[in-house]
Amino acid sequence: MYTTLFFDLDHTLWDYKTNSEKTLLHLYEYFDLEKLGIGAPSALFNTFETINEGLWRSFDRMEIDKTELRNRRFDNILQTLLPEHGHLANPMSELFLEHCPKMGCLMHGAAEVLLYLKEKYNLSIITNGFDDTQSTKLKHAGIDHFFDYLITSDSCGAKKPAVEVFDYALQKSGTTKDEVLYVGDNFHTDILGAHGAGWHTIYFNSNNYQPAIAENVATFSIDCLTELRNIL
Repeated sequence: MYTTLFFDLDHTLWDYKTNSEKTLLHLYEYFDLEKLGIGAPSALFNTFETINEGLWRSFDRMEIDKTELRNRRFDNILQTLLPEHGHLANPMSELFLEHCPKMGCLMHGAAEVLLYLKEKYNLSIITNGFDDTQSTKLKHAGIDHFFDYLITSDSCGAKKPAVEVFDYALQKSGTTKDEVLYVGDNFHTDILGAHGAGWHTIYFNSNNYQPAIAENVATFSIDCLTELRNIL
């Protein structure tokens, strides 16, 4: 029935949390943030997660653009943790953007499942991330060769959950709605977006988010990527 699988990237295949924390630890040591007043790396991790998620939600709602997201991230973090050291925001942001996409940690089972699926399906990526970072992530994680297309918010001029993103993916790949499955972890942008475009979906419910609601919308629901072998 299906010929093509489209995947989200961050938090679905590429382990954003682990990779960002490894990068933040490097920043914590490089800028000697303990000496400046941040008592433990966990304080930086937790503040980054809260602020970054909020900015990405604003980006997905088209309230801010790519540049503002990147510029405000460490400004807001330092305003929260070290307001007297706001001058570090730009160098911290630059170092983060340089190093984080080169981290190669994948979600559990991702490499194994991609190897299995590539024998049976055409695989591609749809992400609200940006061309410069997402292609780097795929390359350094060693999984770029699995995918035919990398469709980003930059390349198609729209962001999930907009129908235009999914229509663009069909046009780019030469497929139809009946041939594709979309796999993603974000219920709003991934699952509701693809469902609204008429696609079948697999909800990667790694955070146990509203499973009853998800099951009424998603074609399938999984808690671990290795479960894809039982479905496909």
